[in-house]
Amino acid sequence: MNFETLSLHELLSLEKSLKLEIRKRHDVACNDLYKEMTLLAGYLKVPLRGLVEIAYKTNIDSMPPPLYFNPDDATQVWRGIGKKPRWLREWLKAGKSLDVVRF
Repeated sequence: MNFETLSLHELLSLEKSLKLEIRKRHDVACNDLYKEMTLLAGYLKVPLRGLVEIAYKTNIDSMPPPLYFNPDDATQVWRGIGKKPRWLREWLKAGKSLDVVRF
């Protein structure tokens, strides 16, 4: 499809249609995944909730400890992995020291 030949109205209409289709396919994929997880949980004779709790606990246990906290909301932390969160980028941009928000 050559987008350059489409008018703005046609592009906006296409965007709306694409968003609806993406949402629909996402919902179908999530439902399919839920069914597969339910079958697996049944096979293992473990409640689905138990599988999720085990996965969550394993993931939390394998995470490195938090290195920095948001002084405005201590529930927001950064473990030093991945992109710095917005609150930390803004903190640094303001010229403030990391030592103040270090655990």
